[in-house]
Amino acid sequence: MPNCITYNYCNVALYGRKNENKLKISKYLQPQGPTLHFLSILLIILFCPIMLWGKDKAPTHYNTYDGSIPGARTLAMGYAFCAVGEEPSAIYFNPAGIYFIKSNLFSMTYEATRQSDLTTEEIFSPEALRNKNLVFLGITSPQGAFSWRPLADYTTRTDSGADWLETEIKINALTFSVSAEHDSKTYSGLNVSYLNGRIAESRVENNIPNTNIADGHGITCDFGIIHSLSEEFRFGVNLQNLCGFIWWDDYRKDQLPFILRTGMAFQITNFLTFASDWEKRYYREGTEGPVEVTHFGVEQNIGKILKFQLGSYGQDLNNKEKSHLTGGVTYYRNKYKLSLAGEKYRIDGADVNRYLFSLDIPI
Repeated sequence: MPNCITYNYCNVALYGRKNENKLKISKYLQPQGPTLHFLSILLIILFCPIMLWGKDKAPTHYNTYDGSIPGARTLAMGYAFCAVGEEPSAIYFNPAGIYFIKSNLFSMTYEATRQSDLTTEEIFSPEALRNKNLVFLGITSPQGAFSWRPLADYTTRTDSGADWLETEIKINALTFSVSAEHDSKTYSGLNVSYLNGRIAESRVENNIPNTNIADGHGITCDFGIIHSLSEEFRFGVNLQNLCGFIWWDDYRKDQLPFILRTGMAFQITNFLTFASDWEKRYYREGTEGPVEVTHFGVEQNIGKILKFQLGSYGQDLNNKEKSHLTGGVTYYRNKYKLSLAGEKYRIDGADVNRYLFSLDIPI
């Protein structure tokens, strides 16, 4: 009996030592404090990109976020407006330019029509904003502005035998703008835009119907500067989509193209102004490289109530297929302003004429 007691006691003692050693080993193997936090962060860094890249790319195109450029007067001057300012469409060209607006205004831009021998589908196929007449609404003052602009509104359809896919994309931008004077010669402006969009897809594949709707929300910022070298000469720079992103429910996020625009405005006389812009668009995909566009415009005052404009813009002003000719007139009366403009360009060898107007009303 004493031997059995001694034997059992030894087993218990040995078992206790083994458990104690296991506890000591497990204590060192389990992550503690900072180590546990580091491993958690490492797992998040490793797996989040995998989850994000596991989503498909949104069915957007390289120019989906371009929209239509606001302002009939700006169109008539070939969109050479980075250093001009003085009207609500400066929100797009250079937010620093809204500082030169002399009163509170309600503004709108409306596309009247396009004329061509081409079909409607052929005319709008290169653009993401199709058959949309109202292209800009804004309320502006010398210190700030609030505006709305549609960026995309189009539907595409592809067929393959009995299978088909139809995609509808709509995106709008709400923009808050501020401007400031730093000294008597330098002005700056900032845009912060909220993007809201929806992608609706319906399809039939292998005789199985399927639909999907994805919402998108994003933000983008623009920053611009205008410097007056003299009373007659201004120079402007605008950085558009400095940090532009939109996050889709069922797709990977899209990054908006960064656009660099520089320009000058020279008031030759009290009744004649010449302006020129140069822009470079850095699209993320869909083009062979950055797209460069040159803009020229001239404006002549006739008395105090009329202004006439002429302009041209394009990637190659010597090539009719890659350039646009523009012109228009602006009527002023008691702080009301009505601008009418048109442009002529070519698509696949056919002429297209586009007409729009802008109205600014004091409030």
